Amino acid sequence: MEVYSLPDANNAQLDTLPFGIIRLGHDNRIIAYNRWESDFAQRDPDKVIGKCFFTEVAPCTNVRSFHGVVRRLQDAGVSNACEFDFVFEFDHGYVMVFIQAIYNATNNTTLLLVQQKQ
Repeated sequence: MEVYSLPDANNAQLDTLPFGIIRLGHDNRIIAYNRWESDFAQRDPDKVIGKCFFTEVAPCTNVRSFHGVVRRLQDAGVSNACEFDFVFEFDHGYVMVFIQAIYNATNNTTLLLVQQKQ
């Protein structure tokens, strides 16, 4: 499955991927959270679906270097992507990750792809 086909993938397809996927709706609430991300973040998908990613689930991302980058991508109003490194702050420690954010203007959703850096 190619990265640019991921915005159209269903939840079962997302669960087969070897990296994290978080799909955000127009209001940045989580609408999909794949198995890899659930294991990585140690969060139950049923407890994060419907919550705002930046304030309720991962408040460490509510900073210019993450939320600001994603917001600029969304505010441009055209389908596009960006990538950046970030350090997640979990209850179980800090983890360096590589983020790819893909904004789909057609359905106003954002896909966050999360890969742990070694």
